[in-house]
Amino acid sequence: MVDSRPVRGSTEHFYEATARMLLTLDEWSKLPRGAKSDITIAAVEETLGLAARAISAGTFDSFNERAVINLGLRLDDEGFIQLAQEMTDFMNRCEQIQGEAVSRAEGDLDTLMHASASLLLYESPPPRKAAK
Repeated sequence: MVDSRPVRGSTEHFYEATARMLLTLDEWSKLPRGAKSDITIAAVEETLGLAARAISAGTFDSFNERAVINLGLRLDDEGFIQLAQEMTDFMNRCEQIQGEAVSRAEGDLDTLMHASASLLLYESPPPRKAAK
């Protein structure tokens, strides 16, 4: 809900649509490779677009506490799966923190900033060997 107003003894509520697609592992595993690639490309383009808009608007670095973290990791299958679950748990925690902020705003959502959090986990190709 982004706004409300009194209307003839009642309250009219206005909602902002949020796009969130979260497929289960079973649903994802049943998609053809091309569909997976299309979904991934759209998601990464959205992530980069949100960041680019924030940089252009001058809001990306408005907090010293902002985070840009790129980690090159070496994981086995078990570690990769564990990290994917931890990231999903973190996403759920982000939504919980948003709910707490909305409660603190006591209905005045204009006092809340817009923020974006992006999490990516993927297998990377091995680094290229330096030419001799």
